[in-house]
Amino acid sequence: MGIALILMLCAGPLAAFDVIYFHLYRFKLYSRPQSVYEEITHIARGTLFPLGLAIFLYGKPQGAWFWWVAVLFAVEVVNSLVDITLEPRSRAPLRVPGLELVVHYTGATVMGAVIATYLIFGWSAASAPTGFAPYGPGELPWWVIPYGYLSVAIGAGLVLFETALFLRHLSLRRSASINTFELEARP
Repeated sequence: MGIALILMLCAGPLAAFDVIYFHLYRFKLYSRPQSVYEEITHIARGTLFPLGLAIFLYGKPQGAWFWWVAVLFAVEVVNSLVDITLEPRSRAPLRVPGLELVVHYTGATVMGAVIATYLIFGWSAASAPTGFAPYGPGELPWWVIPYGYLSVAIGAGLVLFETALFLRHLSLRRSASINTFELEARP
């Protein structure tokens, strides 16, 4: 499971770049009425990723915890499929640039490798007693734990920031539509 953790840590900077540059800076998806549902999938992914990292940093999931993590991965796969189907309509006038597609395909490939690694190398943990097994000495490179906690903090910070922007713009749109309705209702 240490390999799955390391692969997730490799995907982290790519995901952060996608969120910061494409979602927040370039396209401001949080502010686009056409992108509401796509943004919800991004917030879901932004929540699942640091949660998964935190679980792996705590230890190797066993028993029921193994299956809970498998369910989290299944939710991530479904969420990604929904995101893929929403993206063309959400961004029709913007056109998704080639670099963003490369980032998405690479991220999906790495997450596929994470899931496969977790299931293949961790399968024996599925029937073990429920809990978390500690990583053995030398099982993880020295940098994984501090970099992992930093990645969890950055991921959680990004999803909170993106969610705050999204909710603010939803509120502004709602207020604007209420004000417009009130103005139209006046004689």
